[in-house]
Amino acid sequence: MKKVGIDLKKNILKKMENVNKPKQYQIGIDTFDRAEANMTKEERLACVRFNIDKYNWRKKGQDKEDFEKIIAYAQWALKQLNDGED
Repeated sequence: MKKVGIDLKKNILKKMENVNKPKQYQIGIDTFDRAEANMTKEERLACVRFNIDKYNWRKKGQDKEDFEKIIAYAQWALKQLNDGED
């Protein structure tokens, strides 16, 4: 299961690389890694729900980047839910 988790994280991170990250997020510490280190599972899932909702309801209109972010957050949430299940 550990290898699957590593591969899933690499896949998620690769997808996130394809989504333009604002410069303020490129500080050398991955946002997902920071969340895993500093938040409980419940807090991480709440953040994911919030971010999915945010990108889903943007007034600027839906574009490919918004959907890519929604998918990346949803995949990361699934990883969080699957962690610890062996």
